[in-house]
Amino acid sequence: MKIETAKQMLRRLWNGKKESGLTNRQIRIIILAIFPTREGDLDAYFNNVQGYLTLAATRTRLGVDATKFATFNGLMGGPRLPTGTPPNTNSTPHTWNYVYPLEKDYTTKTKPLVDEKDELIVSIKAAIRDVYSNIPDANLLPVDITTTHIVPKANHADPTPEPEEIVITVGITLTPLGGGKMEAVFTTPTGAIAMPFLGVTIQIAYSIIPINATPPVPSPATSGACAVHDVISTARHIFDLGETAIGMKMVLFARYVYIKHPKKSGGYAESVSKTIA
Repeated sequence: MKIETAKQMLRRLWNGKKESGLTNRQIRIIILAIFPTREGDLDAYFNNVQGYLTLAATRTRLGVDATKFATFNGLMGGPRLPTGTPPNTNSTPHTWNYVYPLEKDYTTKTKPLVDEKDELIVSIKAAIRDVYSNIPDANLLPVDITTTHIVPKANHADPTPEPEEIVITVGITLTPLGGGKMEAVFTTPTGAIAMPFLGVTIQIAYSIIPINATPPVPSPATSGACAVHDVISTARHIFDLGETAIGMKMVLFARYVYIKHPKKSGGYAESVSKTIA
């Protein structure tokens, strides 16, 4: 059976403790170190943490950094309300409690909402980790740990050494697939279609450029000038750009980046472009 929540996983680990050989401490670390995997559980967790840390007395006792909490709180927005606009949102676009309920309702779901929800998940997880990073172990009570899933610093794994800096660039092959879809294949200098390093992903930047616009629209000269920035975890990816992009030009940059050691990431090579079919 697939474990859907931290509570279910905890129950399974306790029941199989004798067979697995895990200690109580190892089980606690396994449970406390995770965000829920299902989006419904993740939504509940985000809102539980926000509600718990909204109490000023709790933040003061824990020593929560005010600026870091404000960043997290801003990404969440206020609570969802039946009187929100639209109903059951917080009425504040681009926040979790606005985007998530609209994205989950089939009558209001759109691709931009899906993309924004996915970006918010990454941003909110990072903001929560940032909030937790300043909380001393001595301030934590058992209820703090079970509610927020904070892992006491004493239980953190030893940091892994920094890897060597990435000096190779990403090769790009673009193939129009029709219907506004474009396949990108990312390769190493030897032509291998693979992620060449442990813990690495591909960061991309691209723009969709009209070909015969008047006046002409210039192609982005650098990755920073591109309209879209994202990360991809596989060496082959299909972009669904929509029928409105047919006949336009895709300009794509890519580089290898370490997830945990961004300063050791590689650089962007020259862009590759192709007309969308």
